[in-house]
Amino acid sequence: MISDQPEINTLVRLALGGMVIPTRVEDSDQHDILLAAPTQVRPPEVGAVLGLHWSTPRGAYDTTVTFLGVQQGPIPLWRVHCGGEVSLVQRREFARASVDEQLPVALVPIQTGITSVRNGELIDISEGGARCVFPSDTVQEQREAELHLDLGQRMIVVVGQVLRVQSRHDGTDEVTVVYELDDQIADLIRAFVFSRQRRQRVRAVRR
Repeated sequence: MISDQPEINTLVRLALGGMVIPTRVEDSDQHDILLAAPTQVRPPEVGAVLGLHWSTPRGAYDTTVTFLGVQQGPIPLWRVHCGGEVSLVQRREFARASVDEQLPVALVPIQTGITSVRNGELIDISEGGARCVFPSDTVQEQREAELHLDLGQRMIVVVGQVLRVQSRHDGTDEVTVVYELDDQIADLIRAFVFSRQRRQRVRAVRR
């Protein structure tokens, strides 16, 4: 596998004809990736260039891939060729704000045929991910999940991947979810983060 290519089971997003389509890496070799064929989406023309976006603990990656065709099987797959330059925005470059009061958050693991909602509290948040506290055994690492975030005046929903689950001394779990956002949601979270940072600076000065 070449460097900076998404690993098998990584959740990725394809930019296609003005749409952003979530899918998953099912297999890969040295230069090609096999993606789960998105449902209810017509495949592009062979040779079409698509945007490919994914997240890792290092940050958010962007590149372009060339569509090679559909591979039929029990799970239809899209084969794409990785030939574009890969850019990385490291997570530490995202502004992050800690939350000093209780803000509710709900997590919904995305599993076929199963819908379960777990309620918790937000610890901190950035445009690249969020840390939350949930009851023990809420979700497993590497699972795809929805986060329903209460940002005070606005409730938003983001889809991401559970990067890390750590047990806490009080019997709860600290859950880190990473995600990639469209511009509108990114703007909302950025405004929330900057507002929190300003509030925290004012409090620090008053002390």
